[in-house]
Amino acid sequence: MISFNIYFLIFSIFIFTICFYNLNKFGKYLNIFDLPDNKRKIHSKPIPKIGGIFFFIIFLVSFIQIFNFANFKETNNLNNLLIPSFFFILGLIDDKFDLSPNYRLFILSIGLVFLIKFFSLPQIELLSIENYGIINVKSFSLFFTILCYLLFLNAFNMIDGINGLAISVFTIYIVLFYLVFDFAYSLFLNLFFCCIIFFYFNIKEKIFLGNAGSYLLSGIISSFLISQNMDLESSFFAEEIFLILMIPGIDMLRLFILRISKKKHPFKADKFHIHHLLLLNFKNKYVLLIILNLVFIPIFARFYFNINTLFLIVLTLIVYSFIIIKYYNSNYNS
Repeated sequence: MISFNIYFLIFSIFIFTICFYNLNKFGKYLNIFDLPDNKRKIHSKPIPKIGGIFFFIIFLVSFIQIFNFANFKETNNLNNLLIPSFFFILGLIDDKFDLSPNYRLFILSIGLVFLIKFFSLPQIELLSIENYGIINVKSFSLFFTILCYLLFLNAFNMIDGINGLAISVFTIYIVLFYLVFDFAYSLFLNLFFCCIIFFYFNIKEKIFLGNAGSYLLSGIISSFLISQNMDLESSFFAEEIFLILMIPGIDMLRLFILRISKKKHPFKADKFHIHHLLLLNFKNKYVLLIILNLVFIPIFARFYFNINTLFLIVLTLIVYSFIIIKYYNSNYNS
C-alpha cells in the first residue's frame, strides 16, 4: 500500500507540475483571470486564478484512491467529499461570473442545508470545553453547523490576499491534522507536495487559487473538523479549534465590524486586512512570515509544549491587536 501511495504521489506531482507549466493556456481556455485594478489588488498583470482546479483534481483522485465506493456511504467520508466539492463548484462559478455577495451567501446556505439534510451529514451537536465539560447545542445544530461553515469559508477566503499566505496557512493545518489525528496519509501526502509546488508558482505570481481554490481548501479543513467533532474523545476542544482558526477568524470579524460601521456591505472587499496593513510597511516575504508566525506559534505551543489554550488565545489576541492598532493608526489616521 505504501509503495502504491508513493507511485501515486509521483504521478500526482508530475501531472501537477505539467499543468503549472501550461498555466496561460489553461487560463485563456477557461478565460478565468484575476485582473489588476490599481485599487485593492497588488499585482500589475492578469494572473490565471485556476489553482483550485488543479487542487480539486488531486483531491478527488486521492479521495477515490483512499476510499472504495462502499466506504463513500459512511457519513464522515461523504461529508469530507461533498462539502469541499460543493464549495469548489460554487467558487469556480464565482470566479467565472463574479457573483454578488448576497447571491453567493444565499446559494451557500441553501446548498449546505440540502447536503446536510439529504445526505445526513454530520452536524455540531456537542461542544467539548476543557476543564468545563460538554455544551449541548443540538436544538440549533443545523444553524450552528452552517454558520461555522460560512464563517470559516469567508475567513479563509479573506486571507487569500497576498502571494503564498492562504496556501501556507492551509499547509500548517493539514500538517497539524496529520500529526494529531488520523488524517488520511495518501491525501495528506498528495496535498502537501502539491502545496509546495503551488507555493513556488504562486509566490512568483504565475497563478492564484481563485475563489474555487480558497473555497475548496476551506471546505477540506472545515469538513474534517466537523466530522472529527462527532467523536468527542478524539476531537479538539472548542477553544483549541478557536485557537487554530483564530487569526483568519478575528481578522474577518474585525473587518465585518469596520465595514458595517462605515455603512458598507460586510462582504465588500477592501484593503484593511491585516496583510494589507503590513504591506504598507514591509515587503511581501516579511508580511508572510509575520502572519504565519501568528498562526503557527500558538498552535505549536499548544500541541507540542501543551501550554494552556486560553493563555495562548489571550496572548495571540494581544499581539494581533498591537499590530492592527499600530499599523492602522500609522497609515490611516496620520
